[in-house]
Amino acid sequence: MRTKSAFSLLEVMVAMAILTVGLVSLLQVQARSAQLAIEGRELTVATMLARSKLYDCQHDLLKKGFSVGDYDEDGNFVFGLGEAPEDLGSDSDGSDAGTLTFTLSLTLTPYP
Repeated sequence: MRTKSAFSLLEVMVAMAILTVGLVSLLQVQARSAQLAIEGRELTVATMLARSKLYDCQHDLLKKGFSVGDYDEDGNFVFGLGEAPEDLGSDSDGSDAGTLTFTLSLTLTPYP
């Protein structure tokens, strides 16, 4: 007697299911890779823009310089105005009269 060697329908369906799961997971990995590449590019652009702005600040610092007393004991940049305007709101003892404190804040938002 001669036996036929063939795949049963069940074996073919199991093989197709395994192949489908593998291909779907491969496509998901590829899509995530593309998303990460876009995020990486945006992060690189944001870093380069921030670095450029810091170089501009450094250039201005080297060009103009600071006078003595531009920083307080905590390292904050301050400058004196002489007489404090009324809207600055000094303490009753006048300890902060004529001093303004500036804070530099950068906000980076991704572009569409």
